[in-house]
Amino acid sequence: MELFKTLINRNITLLLINIKCMKINNYCTYSVLTFLMCILYGCENSNEYADLKDKVNSEKLSSIRMAELPANLLTTDDLGTAISVLEARKQNEVTKKLIIEGFIGGRKEPFASNRASFILGDHSIQTCDKIPGDYCPTPWDACCEDRKKILEGTLSVQLLDQNSSLIKGNLNGVGQLRPGLKIKIAGTVDSKSLPNSMLFNALQIQAL
Repeated sequence: MELFKTLINRNITLLLINIKCMKINNYCTYSVLTFLMCILYGCENSNEYADLKDKVNSEKLSSIRMAELPANLLTTDDLGTAISVLEARKQNEVTKKLIIEGFIGGRKEPFASNRASFILGDHSIQTCDKIPGDYCPTPWDACCEDRKKILEGTLSVQLLDQNSSLIKGNLNGVGQLRPGLKIKIAGTVDSKSLPNSMLFNALQIQAL
């Protein structure tokens, strides 16, 4: 059994190295590897499993490229009077300038993995941390809220470069940006925005 575990461990490590070298950011691959390690180690040695799981997570994080943003995009200055996400969706008109307030969330992973984009939720959406006795580790996903209410109370935010191209990289951890953070966003409605799927281009973001 020990020889089998050693061979599997080596193969998993080699696979992780190959994934990193090929610059593949595939969450499914990591999920499968974690599942295999759970089967291999879970019943015998939880400490070895935990160490190997940490190795997988470390490789996963190191493979994610962080987005590089213009210096003035994240600001501490007050952006002014803002409207809610629900009100913004009512004003979903292409190129319309708005200042919107909400929180980063509405799903477990609100940040796109390899592009500067995230989900902004309305404050009326009940997150798990507002429920007494609920100790959900990802309260921003509002998993206890009605799904229809979440869909109707969220919009997509994206950050473009000077050429109007979507900035590449992950925004989670850039500056103060993180899941659950309350923010104000100043920007314009994107030309590809749809009535039931609002897309907003952020020009400045203020953490609250």
